[in-house]
Amino acid sequence: MDLLACILISMVLMVTDGFTVHGPSAPLSAPLGSSVVLPCFVDEALPVEDLEVEWRRADSETLVHLYQDGESRPEVQQQDYHDRAHFFTEEIQHGNFSLRLDNLTAQDEGEYRCTVHSQQDSGEAVAQIKDVGFVVHGPSAPLSAPLGSSVVLPCYIDNKLLMEDLEVEWRRADSETLIHLYQDGESRAEVQQQDYHDRAHFFTEEIQHGNFSLRLDNLTVQDEGEYRCRVFIQLNKGETVVQIKDVERLLVSGSNRPASAYVGEDVTLNCSVDSHITPEHIEEVSWLKTDEDGDSLVLLYQNNETLPDSSVEQFRGRVEFFTAEISKGNFSLRLKSVRTEDKGVYRCQVFAGDLSANATVELERLGFSSLHIVVLVFCVAAGSGAVLLLCCLIYCRYKNTVTSSLIWNFQISLVLFPNICMCFAFIFWGFIEGA
Repeated sequence: MDLLACILISMVLMVTDGFTVHGPSAPLSAPLGSSVVLPCFVDEALPVEDLEVEWRRADSETLVHLYQDGESRPEVQQQDYHDRAHFFTEEIQHGNFSLRLDNLTAQDEGEYRCTVHSQQDSGEAVAQIKDVGFVVHGPSAPLSAPLGSSVVLPCYIDNKLLMEDLEVEWRRADSETLIHLYQDGESRAEVQQQDYHDRAHFFTEEIQHGNFSLRLDNLTVQDEGEYRCRVFIQLNKGETVVQIKDVERLLVSGSNRPASAYVGEDVTLNCSVDSHITPEHIEEVSWLKTDEDGDSLVLLYQNNETLPDSSVEQFRGRVEFFTAEISKGNFSLRLKSVRTEDKGVYRCQVFAGDLSANATVELERLGFSSLHIVVLVFCVAAGSGAVLLLCCLIYCRYKNTVTSSLIWNFQISLVLFPNICMCFAFIFWGFIEGA
């Protein structure tokens, strides 16, 4: 009877001393370079005397962390987990033996075994890490930008990555043309496609923050399309696609209304280029006058300079650009001392790379200046004076009421007055045309 009682008491003590070690109910996943907590706990606190907690890789028995004799034993853990495996020592008294693993790598994927030894009993739980990786993010919509401007192609991840073995590659998605390569801790300009030299700028200082964006300068129409940002680190990779669309074409604007001026005055024919296009990218601006016989070159801007000698004889010395305004995209033409034959349609034609555009301005309604009015007055005076003198002469002869000397004076005036008026008219006309 006493023997049976001892056996029963021993069984009760074994059940009382036993414990169950709990782990996560599902595999754990986390981004590359981040931290993850591997849960391991018991329902009730265990006596810390003779308590030992051991974390190992289940596949290789590699020692990740050891708690023994009231302290962590980093000297016995595998080297790769130094400064990466953190044990919550202060939580042991609450039955929590979880482990935090920092700076996750692809090699950290797999099963981990948490074994708890307490006096005569022990228990274990298994935690699995899977899907260690990263997600590369890009813009949510296509990008658009003016011709000749700059645009940033976003490419980033949410977590910081280890710089070791990091490689970032930007390519055209349609042609696999290499735009930029970051490798071995530096940009590799020597391997990128020639067209992107000095145009593709990588934000190297932002890499440590998970930002792999690229700035593309001096946009051209050929830059429209899809770009792929690929990020490689260790055995993992991720990518995102960025699209550039609707690069604004070359925009040239003139005047909505015809221009007009008095003969002999100056007139401005408007022509402006989109302000995003810098003069350095404008190869040529030509002003042409459209005639039935063809186009006549009025003035030419080429290779960042004005070529006045290129003008046809009709406009030579009478046309000029507003030089100070060229840097603002203003290629308006000043036509000095307007002549009647200047009337017509003018075309401002702009060339920038493979692009060209033009705007037209009409010069019409050439009005009369004060000199023209003077000429007109002299002409009218000559005609009307001659008619008046002739009528007086006929009347006097018919009535025979005047002397011969007066008739002679009328005859002299009839000859001289119109000619004098016309002489002055021709003189003023010469001033107008000479101006």
